[in-house]
Amino acid sequence: MGEVGKITAIEPQKTNPHRYSIFIDGEFALGVAEEVIMNLGLQPHQPVSEAKLEQITFEEQVHEAQKAALRLLEYRPRSREELRRRLRQKNFPATATQRVLDRLEELGLVDDANFAQQLVQSLTRRQNLGKRAILDKLRRAGVSHDVADATMARELADYDEVSRAQQATEKYLSRLAGLPPEKQRRRLQAYLHRRGFPYSVIDQVRKSVLSDCEE
Repeated sequence: MGEVGKITAIEPQKTNPHRYSIFIDGEFALGVAEEVIMNLGLQPHQPVSEAKLEQITFEEQVHEAQKAALRLLEYRPRSREELRRRLRQKNFPATATQRVLDRLEELGLVDDANFAQQLVQSLTRRQNLGKRAILDKLRRAGVSHDVADATMARELADYDEVSRAQQATEKYLSRLAGLPPEKQRRRLQAYLHRRGFPYSVIDQVRKSVLSDCEE
């Protein structure tokens, strides 16, 4: 690619001293972060080709994408896929997003196995859910099938769905008070199904709690 021109000035921006305006042949070309200036060794009188300009633009996109990703991670841990989706929603190019995610993985800031483990532990500590609901939450969070399956097998090896369904039912029973037995049965089944319990567990719990419905 041919030469675009020469950098005639690199000036700090008035609104943000950590960002700089690059002028090529006396005309404003683009604004970039101080880190990009340093990393690429940009300085006045330096010739700029089309390829170099594309590199500068790409590095600026990477810088901004990484800032956005780190802001998201400040709120809570996230899977690689969730971060990818969020960065794409912010219109960062796929190549810049890929570079950022790879870098964050290298730094240990994105770790899907650890994220999945924390999510499962949090869910089982705070809620009474069936395994299907837990797996669904992992998948919605962007955890891959392999990582989700391995995490479920490791973390939920001794998970007692019947006990969890019974605990969920105990908290729900007050909503069923005064309803006809058949309506109690249907509502309880629907409630436990929404919480991810299999029909075998639902049937067992229903019979033990609402035995009068079977009469």
